[in-house]
Amino acid sequence: MDNILKELEEGLDQLLTKQEEEAASTLPDPKKMSLNHAIVLSDKYFQLEKRLEILKFWIENEKTKIEKQQKFIEDCCKRFMQNYTEQCGAKQLILPNGHKFGLKKSQEDLSFSIS
Repeated sequence: MDNILKELEEGLDQLLTKQEEEAASTLPDPKKMSLNHAIVLSDKYFQLEKRLEILKFWIENEKTKIEKQQKFIEDCCKRFMQNYTEQCGAKQLILPNGHKFGLKKSQEDLSFSIS
């Protein structure tokens, strides 16, 4: 999950850097630039800053959603395995694809593992 977010952030940084480089390469000589042109360029800069803030907010929002979903699924799996071990007395559940699903005692709480 963190890898996906890092890749998104890097991609956004690369995109914005590319746009800034393109904008910088097309800038006229500041001595010849008119006041109106300077205003337009500053407006574009502020629009890019706003877009960047919106994208950063979106990334954080998506990260929070994913973390909540992950926590929910982990809790469901723990409860399922606790019920399964109580009812069947088995320490692990072997899935049809051959993977083993079980609980491990950890320092904090019971955690589940898939192997």
